[in-house]
Amino acid sequence: TGFTLLQASDPGVEPEASQSEQTQQLRRKAGTVLVTLARHVPEMLEPHLDSLAGRVSSLMAHEHSEMADMRQTHLMEMLVAISNAVQDPGRRAEILASVSAASLQQWEGPVVAALLESPMALLTHGMGLSAGGVADQVSVDQCHERIGVISHSLNTLFSIARRVRSQTDSIGEDVPDLSMTNPFFHLWPNILPNLLRLVEVL
Repeated sequence: TGFTLLQASDPGVEPEASQSEQTQQLRRKAGTVLVTLARHVPEMLEPHLDSLAGRVSSLMAHEHSEMADMRQTHLMEMLVAISNAVQDPGRRAEILASVSAASLQQWEGPVVAALLESPMALLTHGMGLSAGGVADQVSVDQCHERIGVISHSLNTLFSIARRVRSQTDSIGEDVPDLSMTNPFFHLWPNILPNLLRLVEVL
């Protein structure tokens, strides 16, 4: 099943990047299955949320550098989808903050800040474009790594956001309190400053 993704790899298993395309496609499909299950039966999986979160945390700690970005995102989306069944708003907010912590740290970190200093900074340090012509391969790889911090962190945060389901106690309530019904509400103060800066730079 898709939950075999939560089992740590054996030491002898080759890193994902060097696995065959068929194996990688199977892993991507399994990740999609995990998210689908979590979306459709979160109430059934909620009692196991702490255990699943622990497995994901362990897996990310041991294989983060070798794990494909999509696989990481699938695991986080799964946890968020299951957390929709948690009735306590405070616990939901804690779970979402924990799942989002690594991406928020990247998004608010020095790499993103340096790239968003100016349009020229983004062009030179993020895209490898300069008046001096084509940069060497090492510089190009460094640029790809830096711009990848922006794309990966932002894509992950938005993937998490789309899995959050608002909960309302009163169906007839015209303006629900988003701070209580949607835990992602609390993350916007951390996301918006650099997001607005990115729009300005672009």
